Amino acid sequence: MVKIAFDSNVLYSMFTDPKRIIHKAIDKKAQAKEIVVGVPKYCLLEIEPVFRDKLGEGWQEHYETLLAWAKTHTHEIPLPRGHILKHYKDYTNDVFDIPIIASAMEWGANYFVTGNLKHYNKEKIETHSRILSLRQFLDYLLSI
Repeated sequence: MVKIAFDSNVLYSMFTDPKRIIHKAIDKKAQAKEIVVGVPKYCLLEIEPVFRDKLGEGWQEHYETLLAWAKTHTHEIPLPRGHILKHYKDYTNDVFDIPIIASAMEWGANYFVTGNLKHYNKEKIETHSRILSLRQFLDYLLSI
């Protein structure tokens, strides 16, 4: 089974886009047991203020929908610590992304999906996993 891990910005897009095409495609493939979706715990912690700041009034509805979906349809990937985080410091140029990529790599994700490809060191990540943009991932989902 293919393991997919998401970056925070992908989760934000999935739960604020009214069309939610990606969300429906992911749910369909996950229910068919074609993929396993993982959400790094750090993403869930990091994204709450993003919802609040970007959406203003009504942000809680979107955030609670994300949390409910994550609890029901995904594996929560534990937050790595200490030496594990240090091991992945060269995988990204953004210190806040280290826990996310470390989580995904330690979980054994086959694919890591992000809206910020430029934040990550593709060469390093692709020694463990493939890194895809949201669009590339949607194309992949529709092909399997």
